[in-house]
Order: sequence, then C-alpha cells, then structure tokens
Amino acid sequence: MRHQLLALTALAGPREATLARAAWYGLSRALHHHAYELPPTVGELRGWHRNVAALITSLEQRLRQQAA
Repeated sequence: MRHQLLALTALAGPREATLARAAWYGLSRALHHHAYELPPTVGELRGWHRNVAALITSLEQRLRQQAA
C-alpha cells in the first residue's frame, strides 16, 4: 500500500495523496489497536471520514474532467 500511496501523488495530485495517506495511516492504526493504546477519539474518526469523503469527491471530479 505504501507504494500505491506514493504513486497517487503523480496520478492524482499532492492534495489527494495527502488525504489518502492521512486516512490510510489513521484507519490502519485504529484497526490494529493494541491493548496498551487508547482507542481513536470521535474527532479522529470524523476527521478520517472527512478525508475519505473529500478524496472520493476530488477523484470523481478528476475522472469527470478526464472523460470530457
């Protein structure tokens, strides 16, 4: 996944790559939770959700522009 996230910068742009990386690493950390760590907060979860929603919107717009 690391290589795919690196390639996303060239394919989709730096903003989209930053959103994807933040969401991926945050959600990955949350899903591989250890007993000695605190669980993610509601604010963190909402932030990751916002990042994913913004990424999807941005990529959809880019695809529409390329199709036109």
